[in-house]
Amino acid sequence: MKFFADAHISVEMVAMLRDLGHDCWDASVIPPRMTDVAVLSWAAEEARVMLTADKDFGELGFVHKIACPGVVLIRVALAGESDRVNYVRSVWPRVLSRLLGSFVTITLSGVRARPIG
Repeated sequence: MKFFADAHISVEMVAMLRDLGHDCWDASVIPPRMTDVAVLSWAAEEARVMLTADKDFGELGFVHKIACPGVVLIRVALAGESDRVNYVRSVWPRVLSRLLGSFVTITLSGVRARPIG
C-alpha cells in the first residue's frame, strides 16, 4: 500500500512501514510550508493514504470533503518513539483492514474507523 507520512510522523515510524513492505514517502518529498489542504490534495493525486499526528486532517476530510484514499491519525502517547512504533506495528493489521476510504484513528484504546465523505 502507498502512504505519505507528514512532518508529524517520525523517521522510525516511516522505517517501520517500509519494513512491512509499504511504499511510504516522508515529508522531505514535498516543498516546505505546504498548507494542509495542499498536502492532502497532493497525497490524493498520488493515491497515497495520509499518515499524520495532526487532527486537522480530520476536518479537511469531513468538513471540507477533500477526497483521499484514506487518513491514519496516530494519537498514541507513550514514553519513547520506539514504544509508539511497536504499538502501531501491533495494531497495524486492524488498521489495514479498515483503511481504504476511511479516517482511521489509532489510540491506546484501540483502532477506530469512520468513512470519509
